[in-house]
Amino acid sequence: MLSGGSNPSLNHYSQYLQTKTLTEGLRARFGAASTAVLFGAGNDRTPVVADVHKETPAGDALLQDLLFGVIPGNAPATRAGVKAFFAAGPAAPADGAFFLFVSDHGMPQPGAGFDDNCINLWGYDAGGPARECLAKDELRALIKANVKARRTVFAMSQCFSGGFHQMAVTRAGGYPAADASICGFTAVTEDTTASGCTADVDGPGYQGYERYFTENLVGKDVVSGAARPRAATVHEAHERAAAEDRTKDIPLATSDYYLREWGNLIADPAFQPRSGAGNTAVRGLFEAILDGQVPDEVLLQQAGALAPVVKEKLRWLAAQVALMGEEEPDLASMLASGSRQELQNERDKAIQRLDQLDAAVSKLDDELNALYARRMVPQWAAAVARGGAGLSAAETALEEGVPLAAETAGKNWRTACVLAQSRLASAGDRAGYEALRAYCAGRNERVHALFARLTDRAVTKDWDRIRELSRALTPLYEELEPLEPRRDHIRRVLILRAEIAAAVALAAMGDAQAVRDTLALAECEKAAFD
Repeated sequence: MLSGGSNPSLNHYSQYLQTKTLTEGLRARFGAASTAVLFGAGNDRTPVVADVHKETPAGDALLQDLLFGVIPGNAPATRAGVKAFFAAGPAAPADGAFFLFVSDHGMPQPGAGFDDNCINLWGYDAGGPARECLAKDELRALIKANVKARRTVFAMSQCFSGGFHQMAVTRAGGYPAADASICGFTAVTEDTTASGCTADVDGPGYQGYERYFTENLVGKDVVSGAARPRAATVHEAHERAAAEDRTKDIPLATSDYYLREWGNLIADPAFQPRSGAGNTAVRGLFEAILDGQVPDEVLLQQAGALAPVVKEKLRWLAAQVALMGEEEPDLASMLASGSRQELQNERDKAIQRLDQLDAAVSKLDDELNALYARRMVPQWAAAVARGGAGLSAAETALEEGVPLAAETAGKNWRTACVLAQSRLASAGDRAGYEALRAYCAGRNERVHALFARLTDRAVTKDWDRIRELSRALTPLYEELEPLEPRRDHIRRVLILRAEIAAAVALAAMGDAQAVRDTLALAECEKAAFD
């Protein structure tokens, strides 16, 4: 299990619960010796760093807590820790499988597009956060050099996790190629963010592949601990999670990614099959399947050796169409039988509106933040300095030392409070921790109360504008919220159609190597625990 969490402000409680639940569940099932965990700062039985951020609503306030992410046998989830783990040689049978589970943050590698995405490992000390990227190419090299097992099977829930299918899927001679010794499952595609990573696990935001995969694999509710049916394999847990997940996530297996890469290639008008088969017939069949015009029984007949794979993906497409149709009732019929163009048009409408709303939100946010930083922060700082903010001496010291210092430096004051609380908790200063926790939770009320009392017309005019901007943002966010899932619900169905179309087209063009690659990846994905 690997979960870096980056720093205390981003190492959310959901990540801790997921990693802890996986560790405990798999150790109970297979024994402690077979299960290693690298989480956060590496708190073992004796905690050292308060590295987990938990958030609890309390009326209109949010209480921020910094916990010690204790897991027995834990080690730091740093790049050095990951390298040391692999250098020691993961204990897995040579003829079996090594399993890697990642619950973390992810990001694209700067300058690499989505071709070498990163796992954002723990990179924090008392001096502040630092970026520690474990990139796809580096992880693949570590696995190939050090894992002696016949297969490595991964399951990843971080943002941009789909890029890690590229550990197995590359290009050779211009065509997709697969290394079936590595395969796995991800919450999303290589180019998008994931759901479910949250400091508040009791709210509606804690849902998505991240949570459901863990619960299905170990047979336990992550939050309540209640028992639920347990999957026999990682493949089964992935399927169950995707069948349960109604968020914007787009769960993928490596075979999905491989077939999707073939689909992108076949869709290119310049594509020429390497088998020497004619392009026209292949493209016609491919496009007819994309448009949902080919009956399932015909698809299975055309799929040849890939019929078992196609059958499974057809079953999966039907399940996803039903699930997405429940989430988007106005699209239910189109998702089931609409043409590719109809679906793409609906997706593009959502994308266009998202772009419009993002631009509108960005414009209002920029004005609000600039106005607050330029006008309100200096006013607040002056009031604090002269004793006019209604703060006690102790509160003034907390304000000047943490949130105001951050705002004056152009940083986020809430993040500053969380990091300061982590330092206090790590140092064992419980009284200081509680005082800062309470103060930061109620700080907004203090600031707002001051500006409500001021009579200077220039100040009150600015304050009125800030509140006006805040009110204007609310309906924009409300409209934004369902659009991103709608876009990706449609994309789930389009991707599955393209995979099926690619599989049938590969069989029809007689590409023996691609057929072997697809079957080998599907076999790898169904690896059982040894």
